[in-house]
Amino acid sequence: MSSVLQLRNQEKVLLSLGEKVMAAEALDVQRNLIEFLYIPEQSNRIVSGLIETMQLKPTSDLAMLDAPLRNTFKQTMADKTALSVIGFGSEMGGFIGFRREDQSQVFNLLLQDDRTKNALNIYPSDQLSTPTASIQNYDPRTRPWYQPVAEKKTMLWSDIYSNIDEKKAVTISNSLPVFNNQQQLIGVLVSDIRIDQFNRFLLNQSSLGTGAIFIVDAQNRLVAHSSTDSVLSHGQSQTPRGERILAVESSKPLISAAAEQLNGERKFSFHFEKERIYGHILPLEYSGIQWRIVVLTPEQDLVGTLRQEQQQTMLLILLIGLGIAILSWFVLGRITRPIISTAKAAEKLGHTDWQPLPMPRIQLQETALLTTTFNDMAAKLALSFEQMNRQIRFDNMTGLMNRNGLTVAVNDWGFSPAQNQLMLLIGLDGYRAINDSVGHTLGDALLKSIANRLMQNIPPDALLARTAGAEFTILIPEANNQDEAIFTTLRYLAYFSEAFKAAESSDEVVVTASIGLVYGQFKRLELNDWLRNASVALGKAKAKGFGSYALFEASMIEQSIAKTRITNELKLAIERQEFQVFFQPVIDLQTGETIGAEALIRWQSPRGMISPGVFIPAAEDSGLILQIGNWVLRESCQQIANKLKAGWRADFDVHVNVSVRQLIQSDFYEQLLQILQETGLPAHNLTLEITESCLVTQSEVVASLIKRVRSLGVSIAIDDFGTGYSSLAYLHQFDFDYLKIDQSFIARMLENIQDEAIVSAIISMASGFKVVLVGEGIETEAQANRLRELGCQRVQGYFFGRPAPLESWPE
Repeated sequence: MSSVLQLRNQEKVLLSLGEKVMAAEALDVQRNLIEFLYIPEQSNRIVSGLIETMQLKPTSDLAMLDAPLRNTFKQTMADKTALSVIGFGSEMGGFIGFRREDQSQVFNLLLQDDRTKNALNIYPSDQLSTPTASIQNYDPRTRPWYQPVAEKKTMLWSDIYSNIDEKKAVTISNSLPVFNNQQQLIGVLVSDIRIDQFNRFLLNQSSLGTGAIFIVDAQNRLVAHSSTDSVLSHGQSQTPRGERILAVESSKPLISAAAEQLNGERKFSFHFEKERIYGHILPLEYSGIQWRIVVLTPEQDLVGTLRQEQQQTMLLILLIGLGIAILSWFVLGRITRPIISTAKAAEKLGHTDWQPLPMPRIQLQETALLTTTFNDMAAKLALSFEQMNRQIRFDNMTGLMNRNGLTVAVNDWGFSPAQNQLMLLIGLDGYRAINDSVGHTLGDALLKSIANRLMQNIPPDALLARTAGAEFTILIPEANNQDEAIFTTLRYLAYFSEAFKAAESSDEVVVTASIGLVYGQFKRLELNDWLRNASVALGKAKAKGFGSYALFEASMIEQSIAKTRITNELKLAIERQEFQVFFQPVIDLQTGETIGAEALIRWQSPRGMISPGVFIPAAEDSGLILQIGNWVLRESCQQIANKLKAGWRADFDVHVNVSVRQLIQSDFYEQLLQILQETGLPAHNLTLEITESCLVTQSEVVASLIKRVRSLGVSIAIDDFGTGYSSLAYLHQFDFDYLKIDQSFIARMLENIQDEAIVSAIISMASGFKVVLVGEGIETEAQANRLRELGCQRVQGYFFGRPAPLESWPE
């Protein structure tokens, strides 16, 4: 009776183990599939935004879409290798697109318009050349990705189909309609994912073993499976050629055998070729797509040879029991106790209690063998379960939970729904540079050291996981208010103020971190949303500088999209040369003569003049400021050099603003020297304007560079003085020639005696430093007169002249 009970309990353990493994595997597949499906939607929205922003009319000229499509595919979406095609089909029957060559960074141009005599040409690169293939009579309006969207006029996913090009790849498409100003359909944007990407992902699942994973729709037709075979029919009995086959028609016997179970319970098991198979079904609903993920794992992959060992052990128990019954008349008293202990241990084993049997001091050889065998089986079962659990849920390097483990742990996490919760996403600053400097081995050791420190400083009921390469997530079950949430964030930032020991034999490593935090009432089903929001907030924090934090706000999502859009526009603006340099006169206040000018960048985009206050921060964040700043410096020097050659006064001084990112580049000095040589501008005619905050944040680097620049004869001006740190402790470290009073003080000085006192103090200080003072933002004659009385030497502002192109200046 005990043996029967043990077998039943073992069956329950195996089924429970199988269900947990299946659920974790299915959740991982679901998450990755949603990430795959999000890529083409994001691609279509970016291109649609560019079309709207640039006010393009692609119906009449498809060449206008060449740059937006190419830049989106090759730059914004370059790392999204699952994306195979981005294209646009017009309502007039034309088509332009780009195709990725087998997950590489090689792209083919696809084109059909008047230039191709209405044939669809496929080119070997992303430029017009000799086509490698040509398809006659191609009409995008008849394709599966176009017709449904044109009818319903909304974003849709196509059914799975075969491409018409020479590769005949099996594809699923996301399509988005494009309208003109009168809301008339002018065409459809399409972004493709090849189904073999799904198949390859399913085939490479690490814990798949000899089982199978496949995806079906509501009619049980295959969408993808862990096989290299196509999901399209070659002419099966139940499915016409070219359509997707039913699961029961799969060439993989295990999938076809499981097809009978698909309309039943989400968790099931069945026998296949004398082996038990565990199955788990997880629905996938996304943007109108309704699929089901099915995971199949043979019992052998779950528990190895444990069942055979269990059967052998039970046979041994029965044999020993028979021997005991025969000899019970003289050894009953010595044998009964060990057998009862074994039966109780077997029952505990069925409930995942892996406690070994105690070894009695006096027992027969048979009972000793029974106890030893039982203990060995319990140890193997415990080890197998632990290894499988860690493989699925934990990070091998740090020992922390991974993203899958966090998903599982949240289901059992004890928190009060009435309280607010806090998520911290901690991202290491410049970790790639640390890896490059100390090596990957010490870099991994550093991650372990950071994980240990975080583990020692989290509340006992919090969850800690390593959710990305250099990112750690902490879920804290209670935060009474937003101030407490920010205080907690600052406390975790402080843990990075002390250096980390990467390894016993290595030096200590100083590393900073930035934190994105999400605060509110947490729901278990919203874990992915919280992780996404924390990632957006982390990006905002990193934009502030190392060691910063940011609290997530809903507006950050829109800001992130807007930032991506303006960054793409900036790249196009550089290619199209949409920037101009305007010059504002600098006046000698004593003589009234124009003795110089400040160079100011202007951007004339297709949607109008865009303020520098909008695009300069985006250029700083994206790194484009280096290219833009270098262009402004070169263009300003060239224009003024031309005017000097034409007879302008020899001491005319041009002021050019230099960003902190541009200034701290290791080759800035060499670039400046090359520009002066190539443009022919004398060095004494150039002044570089540096903001006060730049002096504080990069003081040592900037001080050294300023000395080298001034040795050329180039002057240095400190811009916007008075609005930043305004510390004499910083000013005395630097050699400079001009001090520019910020216009906010000048605008109020006639009405506010305190502001006038500040201006007067700055003028006196400039005199002490023996530098020239420049007042900014002069808009009235009264302001100019008062500055002259106070001793200010030079001024600029709308009263003397607005910024304008140099060619519109009066000679």
